[in-house]
Amino acid sequence: MTKQLTQDFIVLFVDDEANILNALKRMFRHEPYRCEYASSGLDALAIMQKHDVGVVVADMRMPGMDGLKLLREIKERHPHTVRMVLSGYTQVPQILAVVNQVEIFKFIPKPWETEGDLLSGVREGIAAYQRYKDEQLEKSQAEETHARLNDILRLAKERLDLYLREIANLSAVSSAVVEQAGQFINAVSQSDAQLVANLWQAYVDTIPTRTTVFSTERLYRELRYVLSHPTKHLANITASATECNITGNYALLFALICALIQQASAPPQHIPQLAITQAVSAEGVTLTFVLADIDPASISLLKQAEALLGEIASTMRGSFAIHDDSTACLKATFFPTEEVRGQNL
Repeated sequence: MTKQLTQDFIVLFVDDEANILNALKRMFRHEPYRCEYASSGLDALAIMQKHDVGVVVADMRMPGMDGLKLLREIKERHPHTVRMVLSGYTQVPQILAVVNQVEIFKFIPKPWETEGDLLSGVREGIAAYQRYKDEQLEKSQAEETHARLNDILRLAKERLDLYLREIANLSAVSSAVVEQAGQFINAVSQSDAQLVANLWQAYVDTIPTRTTVFSTERLYRELRYVLSHPTKHLANITASATECNITGNYALLFALICALIQQASAPPQHIPQLAITQAVSAEGVTLTFVLADIDPASISLLKQAEALLGEIASTMRGSFAIHDDSTACLKATFFPTEEVRGQNL
C-alpha cells in the first residue's frame, strides 16, 4: 500500500445473492476502508453516482443488468475505478471474454477458496487504484510546478527585456545629452545648458522605469497644481479629453512636462498656453501636450534640445517636435487599463 487506508476509501461489492453479500460483510467488517454493498447493477451505479468508489467487485450472473453490462457501464462512466469479478464462471473462454471486454484487474472464483485469497485480492485492487491516484497527484504537482516555473521564467524574461530596453534608451539619451551639451557650450552661454541638465536628471531619476497605473484626471489635477506657482502663474492649461486609467512611466512624463513649462515660462510676465488632447487607437492612449505662445528665446533653446527631448519622449512611445516659432508638441502613448470612460475633464 502507498498510504494508510481510511474510511474515505470505498470498495463496492455487487451480488444478487443475499447470503453472498452477508458473507462479504462479515469478512470485510474489520478492514480499515469503507465497504458498500449492492444487490443489483442499477443499485451499484446509483452508489457510484454519489461516492468516489476505488474498487468494484461484481458478480457476473445477476438478473436484469448482469455483471458484464454493469462493468461496461462502470468502465465508460468511471474508467479509473479498478474492476474485479467474483463469479462462478469456470470456463476459460468465458473468463477471457470478460477480462478482454471490460479490462478486469482480477478474477476471483466463487466460492473462494479462503478468506485470505479474497482479502488479498481486494487489497491488490486497492493498491492499484492508489497507484493511479498517486500518479495523478504527482502529475498535477508536476504541472503546477511547471506552470510556476514558466511564470518565473516569463517574469524574468520581462525583467531582462526591460533592463535591455533601459540600457538601449539610456545609451541613446546619453549620446543626445553629450551632443546637445557641446552645442550649448559652443552656441550660447553655459547657463542655458541647465535645460539639458534638468532633462537628463528628470530621465535618470526614473531609471529603472517604474510603470504605474494612473488616471488622466490625476495628471491634469497635479499639473494644474504645479502651474499655480505661488509667485507666478506658469501657464494656462486646457484639457480636451475623457478620463481613463492608463499604464506607463508617470514620473518621467510629469517631470518632462514640468521642465518644458518651466523653460517656456522663464521670461518675466510671460504665460504660455498648454493644451492637452487625447486619442485612443489600437496602440493605446496617446496624450498630446501642445505648449504655445512660447517666447523666442525659450523656443530657440528648445529647438537646440529637440533631439534630446525626442529621445526621452521615445522611451514613452512618443515624440517631441517644434512646430513653428512659438509652439512645441510632446506626445506619449500609454497602455489603457480599462475602457475609456465618457466623462469630460
